[in-house]
Amino acid sequence: MELFKINGHGIITNKQGTPVDKVYLSRIIKAAAKSMDAAPERKEQVSQGLIPSLNPAFDNFTKWIDKFAPRVNKMEQPLTEAQYLELKQLVEEKGWAVKQIQGKLLDMNNWKDLTKKNASAYRTLIKWLEKDSEPQK
Repeated sequence: MELFKINGHGIITNKQGTPVDKVYLSRIIKAAAKSMDAAPERKEQVSQGLIPSLNPAFDNFTKWIDKFAPRVNKMEQPLTEAQYLELKQLVEEKGWAVKQIQGKLLDMNNWKDLTKKNASAYRTLIKWLEKDSEPQK
């Protein structure tokens, strides 16, 4: 994702081509560096549900799971924000539909041995989705 670029005259501009103030740019760089330093800690806190995600789509996804497939979130390794982003990418690559993912999450929730035989919600979901995508013989 490109936030800034240097135009043909060597001037730093935003996505719309508007020149960016150097003081503003240095503040953004300092804030980004600070957030990168805190990123591993923040990811851990988000995955544990201690603080909200900065991604509203991920928050909505986890709220849906809490409401309709709560056993999935009780797995040893519930879905993380990074895994959610990977899942979104796989959805585009493999052509999976949202209803298909919701259906698999509901199936996982209904499986009695889910928390006994599987640790990772992400790996289990992907495995089940890929199994359904295989051609039937």
